[in-house]
Amino acid sequence: MRKTFKVFKAYKGYILFALTLSLFLCSVNYDLYGYERRVPQYSEVEIMGMSTYINSDMRIALRPEDYDPEMHGYQIPTREYHGEFDYEPPKVLSDEHITKLRDSIPGISENYEVITKARQIHSYIVENENLFKENEKLRQKDTLGRQADLFNNRNLYFIYRLEDGSLLERQYNLLTYQDNTELDKLLREYISLPGVRESYMPILAKNAEDIRSIYISFDTKDGLYQDYEITDNIQDFLDAHKKDILAEDPLKSMFRDREITDYNVHIRVEFKDTFINIKTSYSNSLYNSWENTLNYLVEKGVFELENLMPSEYHLKDNPIPIINQSRYYPNLP
Repeated sequence: MRKTFKVFKAYKGYILFALTLSLFLCSVNYDLYGYERRVPQYSEVEIMGMSTYINSDMRIALRPEDYDPEMHGYQIPTREYHGEFDYEPPKVLSDEHITKLRDSIPGISENYEVITKARQIHSYIVENENLFKENEKLRQKDTLGRQADLFNNRNLYFIYRLEDGSLLERQYNLLTYQDNTELDKLLREYISLPGVRESYMPILAKNAEDIRSIYISFDTKDGLYQDYEITDNIQDFLDAHKKDILAEDPLKSMFRDREITDYNVHIRVEFKDTFINIKTSYSNSLYNSWENTLNYLVEKGVFELENLMPSEYHLKDNPIPIINQSRYYPNLP
């Protein structure tokens, strides 16, 4: 008896799948780990996205023609239940679906200034390929890690939807050194453009009426874990916290050093009007530099500094990407 394993029930089904896959691959220009020199002209770009990591959600957001309900339905924001635990993804994406999806992903923009600055950053990376490769060699020579603090990781992902409907993607794992800071300068200019910082740090655009809950969690010296909910004067807390964020280096909205924290205090904020299948929230450790937030919590009696358990983490490491807008997908039938 011969046993066969059939992936496709019919030959025609295989042909259809192969054609669909071929069309998709032809529509995407990848260069995820090289230095492909092509940077599209502004006139070629319809919309683009920029992130600190390869974000597959951006592909469907920028090229909704490739949407498949079975493969991508979980990505589409929805506020409607079709049953207590049932979620039926749309069969075809409407303009409203596309707008919601793009708005839910940090770093997507159609704005002229934003695209122009992102292209400038991309061009700088391509034109200075040798510089970044030399930085890699310098770090490899530093076998004992004595110069570790002089290097910074800057991982960047660019994705463009061009006017012909195709996607162009580039991924760069970059290393900067103390005396070549031009990339950071360009990134600061990009993040400082209107609306960009708010995209990566959505809490900056929120007010009290937008907040569902705020929790401050911490450990005390007596070994207890506390999870304190702020229910009063929410706007005062937000104002203090925004003041700290806006006072720091804009780069920290995309990349954050593992900074010294004297105490293990964490902030969690959940926003209202969130979607069923995508939860928009903000979370962060309470860094020593956030004095306004710290003073506010002490003044309101959330905790006393002398009673907090000291942090065990006082090491400054390489920057890690921040994701303040968390997207999760429940197990839907």
